[in-house]
Amino acid sequence: MNSPTSSHAEQMLNFKYKGTSFAVGTGTASWSSGPILYLGLLKAAPGFDGTGGNEVSGSNYSRKTLATSDWNTASTSNSATTITLASALTFATPSADWGIITHVGVFSASTSGNLLDVCELTTPVTVTSG
Repeated sequence: MNSPTSSHAEQMLNFKYKGTSFAVGTGTASWSSGPILYLGLLKAAPGFDGTGGNEVSGSNYSRKTLATSDWNTASTSNSATTITLASALTFATPSADWGIITHVGVFSASTSGNLLDVCELTTPVTVTSG
């Protein structure tokens, strides 16, 4: 099997990010409460194992909390299954330059934790003080 069907892929993304349950074989996968995840800004691509990536640090930076309600429902278009944020997120005003942001990552904790997913920005963004 090369890849999940679009329906199953949508269900997996909705489970992971929105906390919705879905059928697995003869059972159902569900959360006791939906996941709370965190969005972080990266200045380089992380390695395959999730390490590296050079996350922004200091200068009034912190990861943004993501609740299950912050996500749209996953959908499939042109053979690609995606999930998007329901609205834009705003980070705090930097007190020093954060550098060039090339990727965003979804983390399991507000600090440290595991990098769960990463997405490369279409166009890198230079973030400067103020």
